[in-house]
Amino acid sequence: EVTFNDDQVSEVLASIARALEWGAHYSDIAILVRNRKDGAAIAMEIIQKGYPVISDDSLRLKSSVVVRRLVSLLGGIDNPDDNVNEFLTSSLKVQIPSVFHSLVDLCEDLLRSLYVYDPKSFEGETLFIQAFMDDLQSWTDVNGNDLRYYLKHWEESDPFIGSPENAESIRVLTIHKSKGLEFP
Repeated sequence: EVTFNDDQVSEVLASIARALEWGAHYSDIAILVRNRKDGAAIAMEIIQKGYPVISDDSLRLKSSVVVRRLVSLLGGIDNPDDNVNEFLTSSLKVQIPSVFHSLVDLCEDLLRSLYVYDPKSFEGETLFIQAFMDDLQSWTDVNGNDLRYYLKHWEESDPFIGSPENAESIRVLTIHKSKGLEFP
């Protein structure tokens, strides 16, 4: 596990405070780290101090609660004997459609059911849901509507939403991802 000592965290926070005092906006600030683990650890420290933060890990589709629930429901449909997915389906009180025309239609129906069950979980999830549906649509356009193969694709991929360049947040990114980017 990666941890930063108090001096290191204090130094980063002091640098952020100085930049803001000098007139910088949050979006002018980037914190470069060696790897994603370091980025996640320092991002958590900064978020706990109340600063808005965007990191590549925070934009991974698999970090979305709604998307994870949706994929679990799809897994339950693909393998109804899976006790974990069956429990999830029954606990969420989601009605599984018996007929659907495409995987996209199936996911739209499941999302509507999830929303009825827990509308608060959808707050702040729109970009993740749209990105998931885009990934699904792109995949089905090429590969058809085979649920099992889509779930295999999902398991093997690591989709994410590209960081919006104009977001008013401090960016935490790896040195590798920072190549070609500019910050004041």
